[in-house]
Amino acid sequence: GAIVFMYAGASHFAGIRALFSFSNHKSELEQDLVITASDAWSKFFYFVQTIVIYSILFFAIIVRNSTDYISMYDYWILFLQVSGGFLFFVFTKYLVYKVMEGVFSRTRFNYLLNAFFSVFYLAGIIGFLPIIIYFYIPETANYMLYVLFGIFLIGRIVLFIQSYQFFKKAHIGSSYFFIYLCGIEIMPYFLLYKAVVLIN
Repeated sequence: GAIVFMYAGASHFAGIRALFSFSNHKSELEQDLVITASDAWSKFFYFVQTIVIYSILFFAIIVRNSTDYISMYDYWILFLQVSGGFLFFVFTKYLVYKVMEGVFSRTRFNYLLNAFFSVFYLAGIIGFLPIIIYFYIPETANYMLYVLFGIFLIGRIVLFIQSYQFFKKAHIGSSYFFIYLCGIEIMPYFLLYKAVVLIN
């Protein structure tokens, strides 16, 4: 992780600064950043880190709340189900944003995709320490879940604002934005929650 920050942290966090700027003009990312090999590898690292640590967290929560006896083989199957489901969820979001960019965007810059993955990477970076504390200091487990939920809410708010700006730039009506908000940004998380309950 330290190596990634050393070589690509500056460009990545320039993107995060642009994400939280909520500017109505052209994104700093679109103007200034050039994707290099170190940038690509750093984003791959952030992606894998976020998938792994949150899959482990969801897996631990499911196991902790399960009353059934689970063998070691079943543990591995369950973890693969959780991580596979999480990865499928992220991939589905990627496809949705990609289609939306292709249909509504007038430029080749993937504005929504960049916002989504910047929030995704940031959740992995900020959430790493609370997840470690969750496992190694059991007395603070519930508090760490509140912290992680707060990180999740802040990320959703940022995405809502960035999505609204995207719809505004594309001159799409507010009613369509409301449909998008319910169908793409809210409903999938209820379905994900239902899936976790079903696995449990």
